[in-house]
Amino acid sequence: MKDDLKETLKKAIEEGVPARADPARLQKQRRKTVLFIIASLILIVTAYGAYTSITAPRGKITSPENGYVKSRLVEIEGFTRNIPSARRYIWIIVDVKALGLCWPKRQVYKANEPFKTIIHEKGPNKTFVVSLYAVDRATHDEILKWFEIVRKTESEAGMPMLPDDFRLSALTLTLN
Repeated sequence: MKDDLKETLKKAIEEGVPARADPARLQKQRRKTVLFIIASLILIVTAYGAYTSITAPRGKITSPENGYVKSRLVEIEGFTRNIPSARRYIWIIVDVKALGLCWPKRQVYKANEPFKTIIHEKGPNKTFVVSLYAVDRATHDEILKWFEIVRKTESEAGMPMLPDDFRLSALTLTLN
């Protein structure tokens, strides 16, 4: 009997289970542990999602709204927030997805602040897409090179569209 008791205690210690544990109680305890782990994971994922949505780079063109404009001179208003220094170059660009080309219009010089500027869209289409981009230094330099080529050659050719990852906001305007 002593040997049986010793074996039971030894086994209980090794398995981390009380010597005379009730199986129903153990099952209930396991369920609680599993539920606690699941709840903790849900809380961690939710907190991470909230953190990334709060700290992710954001920007929006707030005016004009999608729709009609009366002139090819378009006043653009908007804001940027949480723009990291690696993407601090903010540009307003007209995109033509069907051609895979874009036409940079205006740089916004202060990231993480509201902005207001005017662009002149002189392309042949009555409908055009105005996008707000936050780009890295290499892309910013490509845009500046494009402007220099346009200035020297008086060419109206667009440059390849920028990666969608850089786009913060876009709206479609139609000349009325």
